[in-house]
Parts: sequence; structure tokens; C-alpha cells
Amino acid sequence: MSPMRTLRYYASIPKIILLFAIFAGMAAVCWMGRETGALQLFAWLLGGLFALFALAVLLWLFITILLRTPILEINDRGATYYSPARPWRHTTVPWDEIARLDIEARRDSHRIKSYYLAVWARDPERDPSALQQFNVIWYSAPEGVVMVVPLDWLFLWAWRRRRARMLERIKTTFAPEIIKYDITVGEKERAA
Repeated sequence: MSPMRTLRYYASIPKIILLFAIFAGMAAVCWMGRETGALQLFAWLLGGLFALFALAVLLWLFITILLRTPILEINDRGATYYSPARPWRHTTVPWDEIARLDIEARRDSHRIKSYYLAVWARDPERDPSALQQFNVIWYSAPEGVVMVVPLDWLFLWAWRRRRARMLERIKTTFAPEIIKYDITVGEKERAA
């Protein structure tokens, strides 16, 4: 029996630490601003909100480090997406149901783009799972996309070279499956 080929992509720990530092810093600024009379209640509420966000990001950091569950796992069976917040929930799309793999871009504003790996279904009538429903809607993915994996979670910065390297690794590691099931792999940038 041949060893199972697997590509695993984990959440970016530096990005999680950066988010934690931002939220903790904002909570500290609000905490220091609570001494002013007129905005005291506002500073307490905003500081508490940022502190909750910081705790949630800290929990996400511990889940990422301790459980070491990848966000995306591609193996001989297909592509599996694990929820970053709830790693025990996952969605798997087998190779025989995949028609195309693309990295697409969504323009959030004039300067900011978000990149995601889109897995297109061979059957256009197939709906995304309940776990993927939010990502498909959030990234305004076109009809037929059954799995969306945000690359912003995987890399600190999703540069063109990193995106191209990711697709190249998928192409070379899983060439037999891509050829067998006639899967198109390419990079297409689409502004929403």
C-alpha cells in the first residue's frame, strides 16, 4: 500500500498574534480612557468589547497551536476544509466531484483584495454544505462553488508568488487525480 500523499495548510500564527496584539492594545487604550468623566461608560463598553475580541483571538491561537488542525487538507481522497473556530467540524469534497480549483480574488475596497481557493463542483446543482454556506456567501463566490478556503487565514500576506506556489504544489502532488478526473487547476482573479 502506497503512503498517503497529503498537503496541509494551517492558520497563520503570526497573523493571529497580530490580531491579538491589536485587540489587546485597543482594550488597553479604552481602559486608560475610562478615567475621563463624559465618556467613561463608552470607554468601559468599548474596552470590554475589545477585551472579548482579544480573548476570542487568544482562544483561537490556543486551538491552532494545541490541536494543530489544518484549515485545508488535500489528500488522496479529496479536499477537506476545517472550520478555524470549530476544528471538529469539516467539509470534504472528493476528487470525483471536483471540476475545477481556482484562486480567486474579491475586492473589498479600492485597495484591499481578499484571496480564496475556490473548489468548483462537477454537478452544478450541488449546494455547499452548511459549514461552507457562510464562506460562499461572504466571498460572493459564483454559482457552482462548493468550497471556499480564505487564503488570508493561511498566509500573513497572500502574495502572488505564494498563491502560485500553492497551486503548483497541488498540481504536482496530485497530478494522477487531476488527470484521472480531468480537473482544471488555474489562477483567476475576479473582482467582485
